[in-house]
Formats: sequence, structure tokens, C-alpha cells
Amino acid sequence: MKEQDFTFEEQFGVMTPEYVSYLIAKQAKELRKRQHLTQKEVATRSGVPLPTLRYFEQTGKISLSALLNIASVLGCLDDASSLFKKKYVSLQEMINDEEQN
Repeated sequence: MKEQDFTFEEQFGVMTPEYVSYLIAKQAKELRKRQHLTQKEVATRSGVPLPTLRYFEQTGKISLSALLNIASVLGCLDDASSLFKKKYVSLQEMINDEEQN
């Protein structure tokens, strides 16, 4: 997906699965470039085929296992592990949870 496809989401902070995929791909590409890595280097190190990496950076579409392999190469695999981490809505909920464990 192209950046101009998400003008509404960016302006109003609306999160859709497609927009989040776009953001993840954009951030991965920016991180790759900041680390001075080529697409070919990331593909080789991650075991993800180069056409798959290119497609991901262009569209945001990729399998979870390939995404995690790329995240590992870019040094942000830990970030992925917190995707479904429990979020507390109140301090009391957190205290209750801690007492139960």
C-alpha cells in the first residue's frame, strides 16, 4: 500500500489492520536503512526470500514467521513478544493480578 492511501488514518489516528501493516513495513524499512543494511543483506540473514522482503516493504503483507525473522535481524524481536501482553485498565486490576500470581 502506498502512503497516500492512508491520509485519513494518519490525520485522525484511526487504526485498521491494513494501516498497522503499512506502519510496520514502513518502520522496518526505515530501521533497515538506519542500520545501513540492504534488502539483500536482510533477506540473506533472515532467511526470507528477497522478493518477499521487497513485497513486504511495498505492501505491508508478510507471514508472521517471516516478519519475526526480519525483526530478529533488525534487533527488535523483543518488541514483537509484547504484542498481546496484558494491558491493565486500572491500578487495582494490576494489584489484583499480582496478588493472584
